[in-house]
Amino acid sequence: MKYIFLPGNSSHNKEWIDRLAGEFNQEKTVIHYRHWSSGDKDIDIDFETDRISKLNITEDCIAVCKSAGCYLSYTLQKRNILNIKKFVFIGFPYSWLEMKDINPVDMLKGIDTEVIIIQKSKDPAIQYEQLDRIIKENNIDARLIEYTREGEPEDNHSYEDTKYLRDIINNL
Repeated sequence: MKYIFLPGNSSHNKEWIDRLAGEFNQEKTVIHYRHWSSGDKDIDIDFETDRISKLNITEDCIAVCKSAGCYLSYTLQKRNILNIKKFVFIGFPYSWLEMKDINPVDMLKGIDTEVIIIQKSKDPAIQYEQLDRIIKENNIDARLIEYTREGEPEDNHSYEDTKYLRDIINNL
């Protein structure tokens, strides 16, 4: 199965997604966003969706996504551009989705395939316990894994240990 790596919104995610993807030996596609070089502040979901559709990826995929990439992967699946068999969301962007007037609960409930969410205990986008409660209260079919690394802050949206992430993903 092919991996597709979809990073977060900020341009500093370019190096991170390349590092994470480099941990995997499987066939893969790594996406870099246009707005990183154009100077725009935010990802253009429609533009990126169209651009990825032109890659003509026909294989079944595992989508490994950070933050805004979570919503992009959802959009790619809903528009039948990618056949995603498993979503791995790293740093689920709950508050970012709400700022964009996208209902995160509806998004998660709208996914009909396996979902794994890796979240820090105090991620500012949504804390682990809060997300766990929302998942349970709404009967969302998702597996939530707490990201914990000694020496790494729990209260940010960075998930720096790519080897640790690789090990989690490979053991799912």
